[in-house]
Amino acid sequence: MRIVHAERDAMYAGILRRLLQERGHSAVHVTRSDQLLEVVSRERPDVVVLGLCLDPDDGFEALRLLREHPEIGETPVVVLTAMGSREDVQRCLALGATGYLVKQHHTPEGLIAQITACAALPSYESY
Repeated sequence: MRIVHAERDAMYAGILRRLLQERGHSAVHVTRSDQLLEVVSRERPDVVVLGLCLDPDDGFEALRLLREHPEIGETPVVVLTAMGSREDVQRCLALGATGYLVKQHHTPEGLIAQITACAALPSYESY
């Protein structure tokens, strides 16, 4: 599976990328929301894993822009964040997120399994 991961925390992104690669997936990491559309357009991933704390725009805005893009708007997007309020979950799902995962509620192996599951479903939610 090809994955684009948007995450501001480079150390966390490196750990997730290593875990994904160990399981046979390829992962491209971006740290900024203004890189996301270009990289997703170029890479054509099977799934985007999106953090909400990005610069210069937050993940909510990045998700909105991704969904509005005519060529890549249907790409599954799994939000992976430490922000777990019901309002954040509902906002992301309303913006078109395929899934929503809270980092601290899953082991690293569990996250990989959840990301894989989300990529295959039209809509998925996990806390």
